[in-house]
Amino acid sequence: MGSAFNPVVSPVVSPVQLATDPKDAGTFTGILDGLGVTPLGVWDVGHRLTSSYSGPLIRLIRASDSAEQDFGFNADGTLDTASIATFLSATTGDIVTIYDQIGSNDLTQSTAAAQPLYSVTGFNSGPTGDFDGSNHFMSADAIAATFDGTDVPFTTLFPARSDTLIASQTIWCAGDASNNAPLDYHGIEADGDWKDLRRGSGTANLGTVDANTDANIVTHYCPGATLSLWANETSQYDAAGYNIDGVFGVDRFSVGAAGQVSNTEFWNGAIAGGIVFNSAIDTTILAALRTAYIALKGLS
Repeated sequence: MGSAFNPVVSPVVSPVQLATDPKDAGTFTGILDGLGVTPLGVWDVGHRLTSSYSGPLIRLIRASDSAEQDFGFNADGTLDTASIATFLSATTGDIVTIYDQIGSNDLTQSTAAAQPLYSVTGFNSGPTGDFDGSNHFMSADAIAATFDGTDVPFTTLFPARSDTLIASQTIWCAGDASNNAPLDYHGIEADGDWKDLRRGSGTANLGTVDANTDANIVTHYCPGATLSLWANETSQYDAAGYNIDGVFGVDRFSVGAAGQVSNTEFWNGAIAGGIVFNSAIDTTILAALRTAYIALKGLS
């Protein structure tokens, strides 16, 4: 087991206490500070998750004139929604980029019809991307190759809420742009069960536990040949025989759709960010991180 991880969620401060330069955010402590393991990608619409990050959280495009602008965070690490309200005024905006807070693997979408709608209150009264269930998705294809192979370990945490359980939906997917077969995708089945499928030469589909339409931190933990899933602090399943076959040729990493030759199984609801590790992190650290993320999103 690894060393203890004691995340600190920074106290809420008055919205008028803006950090005009994100680097001037004082003694902010993010939930990833002191983690002891580096994520592959860190994205969050509403929150700064590490004190080492000083860039913007998101980039929006305004519906009225297609103007684009980056937006950062307040002194407490929350999204600067006041500046966004001024920018949008009486119109709406779509999310072009959710910036990677740990590297350069930004989630992006350049096609206007596929950009999720920015919502200031869409995830448990907090900021999020609102995905329409038919067109919207974002990509960070540079990290896709980490899911290529047999019994590949990973850990992911995604703040997500589905508006409906009546159609197959994908929170995140590692796929192949030239082949519909290699897939590693996770979300909700058409029958309303949690879905986790890794398909190469065959299929391992763990769709046996009812999902829900709550705001959840959805955690997937795969050390290789098993898979565990939590919705917030509630374990949904712990299944053996998950990665029974390899997924090869992976070159797409999508959030909000099953990315393959053509995108399918679009998410219908909110996705407010995500944290991805290309390893099965220490379970004690994972439990503490999950609890901290739940608290940060006001779900505890």
